[in-house]
Amino acid sequence: MTEHKSRGRPRKFNREKALEQIKDLFWENGFSATSLDDIAKATGINRPSLYAAFGNKEDMYIASLELFAKSMSTMAEQSLEEAPDLRTGLINIFNGAISIYTAGLAAAEAKADAKLGCFVACTAPAETLHSEAIGTALQKIISELDAKFAVLLQEGNRTAPTIPEEQRPLVGHLLGILLNGISLRARAGANASELKQIAVHGIDCLLTPQHP
Repeated sequence: MTEHKSRGRPRKFNREKALEQIKDLFWENGFSATSLDDIAKATGINRPSLYAAFGNKEDMYIASLELFAKSMSTMAEQSLEEAPDLRTGLINIFNGAISIYTAGLAAAEAKADAKLGCFVACTAPAETLHSEAIGTALQKIISELDAKFAVLLQEGNRTAPTIPEEQRPLVGHLLGILLNGISLRARAGANASELKQIAVHGIDCLLTPQHP
């Protein structure tokens, strides 16, 4: 009798595509309201294969947070490429983020014009009281955002020397806070035009030197 060696093998799938689908599901519903059955249905992957590829539900969520943060970092770098000065570069970054926050999900079955805000800022904070691992992941992403803004301010001040050196770390933190605040307003239903106006005004205020 011939043995069918393929029996019991896990079904092959595109890991990157599956993680994008998992991220979109968590983004729309949050961590707690997303079940493993929901994930299996959305991805078309059975639970054993999901565990084998990504670990448990918490692992999947943290991987999704990291994926989102990486994609936002790539967007920011692209937004800076054509910017002639610091102010324009920051506006480009915020406009790119706002477009993501207000455009809804990329998945075909997503609700049209779903304003979901920032995946990280709008879903992770509620879970930090219950998961140390998620809290650590959130702190890491926030710290990396602050560091990116600090580097940008350092480099940008070569062409726009408006912020005293001692104020740059604080301004970097405040830019991150502004971006997260905008993402929450997007989640609450604010439109892109309104959010972009807030971003420009906030950036201009932060780039103006504050004297004691």
